[in-house]
Amino acid sequence: MKPKAFFLALPFAFLPVSGFAQSAPAPLSRAEILGRLALAQPPSYIAHTVRTHGIGFSISADFVSRVKLAGGDGILAERLSAADSSDSPHSLSEPDRPYQHLAKCAEFLHTGDTEQAERECQASIEENPESPWPILATMRVLEDTNAAKEEKAELLRRAVVVAPNLAEAHLALASVLPPGEEAMAEVTKGSALRSTDPLENVAQSSGDYFGNYRGGDAWGVDGKPLPDGNQINDQLQSILEMEPDLAATHMLLAGNFFRSDRLEQGVSEFKKALRLEPGNPELHEMIGKYYASQQNVEEAIAELREAARIVPYSFAQRQALTQTLWQYDRHDEAIREWRDLLTLSPKNVEASEALVEIYIGQKDRKSAIAELRRSLKASSNAIGNDAKYADDRIRDIDQLAHLLCDNREFEASAEQYRFLLRFKPDNAILHNNLGNVLYAQRKVDPAIEEYREALRLQPDLPDAHHNLANCLLIKNKADEAAAEYMQTVDLDPSRFGSRLMVGVALTQKGDLSGAIDQFRQLLLEKPDDPDIHAVLAHALFLNNNIPSAVIELKRSLEMRPEAPSVENELAWIYATSAEPGYRKPAEALTLAKHAVQTSKEPVPAIMDTLAEALLINGHPEEALKIEEQAVQLAPDDQQMQARLKHFQQAAQHTSEQVSSTKP
Repeated sequence: MKPKAFFLALPFAFLPVSGFAQSAPAPLSRAEILGRLALAQPPSYIAHTVRTHGIGFSISADFVSRVKLAGGDGILAERLSAADSSDSPHSLSEPDRPYQHLAKCAEFLHTGDTEQAERECQASIEENPESPWPILATMRVLEDTNAAKEEKAELLRRAVVVAPNLAEAHLALASVLPPGEEAMAEVTKGSALRSTDPLENVAQSSGDYFGNYRGGDAWGVDGKPLPDGNQINDQLQSILEMEPDLAATHMLLAGNFFRSDRLEQGVSEFKKALRLEPGNPELHEMIGKYYASQQNVEEAIAELREAARIVPYSFAQRQALTQTLWQYDRHDEAIREWRDLLTLSPKNVEASEALVEIYIGQKDRKSAIAELRRSLKASSNAIGNDAKYADDRIRDIDQLAHLLCDNREFEASAEQYRFLLRFKPDNAILHNNLGNVLYAQRKVDPAIEEYREALRLQPDLPDAHHNLANCLLIKNKADEAAAEYMQTVDLDPSRFGSRLMVGVALTQKGDLSGAIDQFRQLLLEKPDDPDIHAVLAHALFLNNNIPSAVIELKRSLEMRPEAPSVENELAWIYATSAEPGYRKPAEALTLAKHAVQTSKEPVPAIMDTLAEALLINGHPEEALKIEEQAVQLAPDDQQMQARLKHFQQAAQHTSEQVSSTKP
């Protein structure tokens, strides 16, 4: 992952300078050039300082090559190649010191490979102990780590000692010190030493050169919006005269042109900026996004691919590319881009999460689970501490457990939650989620224990109250269940499902009038909700109001034809009703067969209805086979066991009749 540009985030970066005289600028050293690249300073501005400050060393082809690898291709490499230290305003300022580790540090930071960058940056401090730039480059890596502020402060104090006149060192030290006199003293020193070059603020605005190029502001010097018309050109003209080869200036001009719908001129300025900084991924990304806004798909993708190529370990540039690929239905390419990044950087959590999100969007649960397992294993191996791993990846472990539960891998799902609870035993959400897995396994009593523990830890957790109520309903504790559902609604009045389940609990309790009133009230709010019609129909059926029950069941099926439980109830009425007008054997068999076919898993009650429908349609032996299967699925259901005898007797009676007719 590419770390953020360290100094661009400093809160003291643009404090005004007053009251201090500026000494003549010193020529740039190798370490300073590589260090500024490592800090993600714009290469064209570094080229500007090469022109204005000169260099204090002899140029070599190897050094120019290292600069290019660190993102300095373009005007910076050109100026260095053409530079002559004898033309410098000062004599040679540094002997030939080694720079290999700092060059690698800058290169890896440029590509976003922070893992290797950290090693090289740390090594560069010992390689060149008299320069502050290796320390400042290392600080950029440490920004994205858990390094203690004391450690950072110690390093930066060392930088201040070796370079007491370097503004960046003082300001960086101030940023890691606790608020107080020492921090303010460093701010004062850094502000006083800060360059008065008017181009610096322009160059450092590289993160947002031109704002919203159409309909937004084109931002100018010091973050002030530029006016329209010739005034913009007049203002920028002085900047161009000072330095015509500054990429940021051309991006400001591009912003102005796009803002005034002079698109060709805007693109021309884009291209000038790219010629100056061809290794700047942000420029390629911005141009790619502009092309995408103009529906120039291939040009957009080409630029975004180039940005990703320049910084192959960067999440941000890869995300911009994959979002565009996804937008234009190039899904396989988007997935391949994330996989490529994860091949380079297996521990990149952001990339893994983005890929998992794609898989979930495609309903590819298997691939999502596989990627989460791979990513979590990589993190676990890298961290090496279970407690820290659980803390760092809790959201992803929880997501894996959810997916495993949805995939009916219940034991694996429960294992994930039990692992998290080892380190977070007081997390009510985790107890609730483990309860959900146990509930899915029909382990009702252990699920109740988890829900109650969740509520002990967090009494106002609506999910746990609702889920506990579901378990109590299964245990035929309708009064307690109704109370828990109502508690859920008290905590969260928007929980429509809990209000619905209050009626279901009243139905189980036998308060059919109360249940029917509850359901009818809910129908006033959601007349087209098939679930309300279904549960109302059940209450009406139990209340012996068959005509109204049939009407509600049919309404529910009209709204949602694939509803096995609703088809099952209607089939049962048609198969068993004592009212002649509602005794419909053929329709009962059709509905029961479809209910069994569309049910996600075998349900004993639905199979029992099919057996009854087969029996009344003259298929007793087939009915017996279905009922036997239902009994095997519900061995503890006494009512089902009793009904089995009914089918056995019918099948035996038919068999005896057949035998008696044989000659």
